[in-house]
Amino acid sequence: MSDKSLLHIYNEVAEEVSNVYVVPLIRHEYPTTDYLHLFYKEISENDSINIQSLSAGAHFRLMIAPIKDRNAILHYHWLEFQDWKSALGIIYKLLCIGIFTAFGGKVIWTVHNLYPHNKKWISLHKKIYRWMARKADRLIVHSSSAMKIVSDEYGIDSGKIAVLPHPKFPTKEINKTQAISNLNSDFGIQLKSGIPLIGCIGAISDYKGIPRLIEMISQVSSPKQLLIAGYVKKGMQNVDQQIHGYSDKFAWLEYQSGFISEKNLAEIMNALDLCVFNFGDILTSGGIEMALSYNKLILAPRLPALLEYEENERVHLFSSDEEFKTILTQLIGSAIG
Repeated sequence: MSDKSLLHIYNEVAEEVSNVYVVPLIRHEYPTTDYLHLFYKEISENDSINIQSLSAGAHFRLMIAPIKDRNAILHYHWLEFQDWKSALGIIYKLLCIGIFTAFGGKVIWTVHNLYPHNKKWISLHKKIYRWMARKADRLIVHSSSAMKIVSDEYGIDSGKIAVLPHPKFPTKEINKTQAISNLNSDFGIQLKSGIPLIGCIGAISDYKGIPRLIEMISQVSSPKQLLIAGYVKKGMQNVDQQIHGYSDKFAWLEYQSGFISEKNLAEIMNALDLCVFNFGDILTSGGIEMALSYNKLILAPRLPALLEYEENERVHLFSSDEEFKTILTQLIGSAIG
């Protein structure tokens, strides 16, 4: 399927859409950074459609929703588990989804990750994701390249998959010097205005290859500063400790672990000259989309799901450590120039 609006996709699977149940909860308190808030913003402004986001515990409501409304839609996003406790939770969730579809409810599934980044319980996740792909009336991905990857991996016809662009992040323009000054004050760090600032922003997790990224940047002799900022995901304390070790070793590295407010995130994005990424395997990157919203230079790995970004002159993809260092040197030079 070609690019369509979310409302168009809903109307394809249900005759008269009035109730849409969204999982997980939409964090409306973060209007400029929450993916789900931005994803549903246009639909939320439609008075005829009632968007209800559900927590894990509220899944039971799905079991009676289609009885009251035959056109009810369940729009699911992340579906994964990491331990025994969440494994029991996934059984409950799948039971509710199965009953929802048995009573005629329609399911939309936005596939953000082919499989969980932590690579745990992969064989069981494969079975669950293939089941979900069969149950869903439509799957949504954010790029054409992701469509083929999902179609091949889950064993479904590509005609069942819709491509819907990633929502754009609202931006706030702040003077770079002022942004750096604010960050230094808020975080107690020592960024300098006259030296190119590289950013690696987002949740701290091992699939992002941040320690290796720091090593590669350390081998570039150009004047530089690196700011790493984001909350540490559950179970990623070892990665957090590694990054702290590097921040003690390299004077040009500043590390801010923890929740980043929308105010500080806007300041960070205005302060940066370029953003770097070192994903291991992804389908979609909110970080790249955020950087593009702020018109930043971007350096990221040449992964199948990211190839479409090569058409953007601000995005540079690398295939090896050497290519990374060569491109980074050039981008730092352009920032200085």
